[in-house]
Amino acid sequence: MNGIAEYLAVDRIILDSVATSRREVLAELADALGGNDVAVREAIYDDLAARERVSSTGVGGAVAFPHARVDSIVGIRLAFLRTTKPIDFDALDERPVDLFLAVAGPKPARREYLSVLARLSYVFHTSSARAEFRQAGSSTEVRDLLTRYASQSTDPE
Repeated sequence: MNGIAEYLAVDRIILDSVATSRREVLAELADALGGNDVAVREAIYDDLAARERVSSTGVGGAVAFPHARVDSIVGIRLAFLRTTKPIDFDALDERPVDLFLAVAGPKPARREYLSVLARLSYVFHTSSARAEFRQAGSSTEVRDLLTRYASQSTDPE
């Protein structure tokens, strides 16, 4: 794996979403991750929502990493969504969330999937990094930021 940014296509980056609820955020992320395949989008949404029912993926710092392992896709996919206003996401620090990085991966790719989640946690662990993602003016800039920050981490074992 060259870096986690390879999993984030520019067309799966949503800036300035007007979503106001967890359901709306998950639906937008599932649409981005599933592409043109309605069945895949629905499967991803169902798995994202099921994961959120177990416990929130809001990790603190106004960031959440919704994630799902589904049978209907090949390879890891990422989607980024930034809301215009933070929304309640039951985050660990009880702050509303405005930065969402969703991960979808096939069930057999467990190790790679967990590695991507760990690296995302590293990327978003500083307030300065989160601020840059909040200020990014384009999808390309978001992807470039992910590339830069992810390259500063090592692949967790």
